[in-house]
Amino acid sequence: DPRITYQRTGPASFVNEFGKVVLVGGNAPRFDHNPSTGESKGLLMEATRINQWLYSEDLVTYVASNEMQQSTLTNTTATTDPTGGTNAVKMAATSTSGAHSFYKMFTSGSNGNVHTASVWVKAAGVDYARLYVDTVGGNMGGPGVTFSTGNTWNVTASGTATQTRTSVVEYPNGWWRLSVSGSFSNQNAYYVHIDLEGGEGDVSFTGNGSNGMYVWGVQFELGTFPTSYIPTNGATATRGNELAVIDGEDFSDFYNSVESSVLAVGTVQRPVEDQGQLNIFHIGDDNTDGHGVFREHGTKDPWYHIRNNNSTPSGGNLNPSGFGDWDAGEEARIAIAFKDGDQAISVNGGNQVTATVTSSYPTANITKMWIGSHGTGSYFEGHIKRIAYYPKLLTDNQLNTLTA
Repeated sequence: DPRITYQRTGPASFVNEFGKVVLVGGNAPRFDHNPSTGESKGLLMEATRINQWLYSEDLVTYVASNEMQQSTLTNTTATTDPTGGTNAVKMAATSTSGAHSFYKMFTSGSNGNVHTASVWVKAAGVDYARLYVDTVGGNMGGPGVTFSTGNTWNVTASGTATQTRTSVVEYPNGWWRLSVSGSFSNQNAYYVHIDLEGGEGDVSFTGNGSNGMYVWGVQFELGTFPTSYIPTNGATATRGNELAVIDGEDFSDFYNSVESSVLAVGTVQRPVEDQGQLNIFHIGDDNTDGHGVFREHGTKDPWYHIRNNNSTPSGGNLNPSGFGDWDAGEEARIAIAFKDGDQAISVNGGNQVTATVTSSYPTANITKMWIGSHGTGSYFEGHIKRIAYYPKLLTDNQLNTLTA
């Protein structure tokens, strides 16, 4: 919608309808897709992240000889990378028996901070690949893929390491993205390994000097789950926070301050174990005044709340607790209706709550509609598939029908 103003700094990426990774610069909104099916996921909105892997594609330049274990890295044009270009690197196992990998060490954050490593891999003669992270006294483990069968497997953490989650996602043209998230209880050194294996979890085998796999798009970020690819070329790169807003006459021309209804459909990335408020929309200049819908910080379920002069009036929080936690990968279809003294919310066709707000409905400082935040924080992390506005109070049955 041309009435929406979108802002973001730094490089970013999304997956198009053909399953290709598309790289974009600042202020380019991203409409993301399932890499296997091509299904549209909606507008991708993510909080800021930094890729600390300094050369995400030019591994030949970045990885030193003492960071190679019985393996070689060479530039190649023998395959297309996930963008459709030819920037993949071939990793081959030498004819020496043992582990075949390359790695980088990062000192990042404080002890116990969760970090995430990710990489794309594709078969080039060896059938097994794995990503893992270790440090002195601990091994975070990590996921693997068997290229010929598509079987995915996981090596669990040991020692001082905690593995919070792993993921393996298939992309077109034989590519797979592996990721592992975790931390170490008494260390802040992370050794990120990309590994060729002789079997599922078998780190020791003898190569022939040429068979291996293609590697592309390495990422190491502070956070509890992998986000979209941030390309680097010699320095860290930051994808900034994303802001989408309708304001000025574009807002006042459609907004009915007396009564309104809003439908929001979205899927979050952040798992329920993580704290934080995630706003899918907020009507008001900032979180001090107005009203909006978010995944709540503590309970992790969808809430509709009303703010008036930086406080919540009696009855101003509507929590449809029957829905339960709004977890990563789960779509929530949320509809709210409001007028002075009459508010309601419905989630996924039910779980409905209605309330009467005992004080006056907020009307001051409401000149904007934020999508994916409240303007100064609480950034949504995931996909927003639909936002629909109705300049009238819909009935409870209409709310249930919209969200079913």
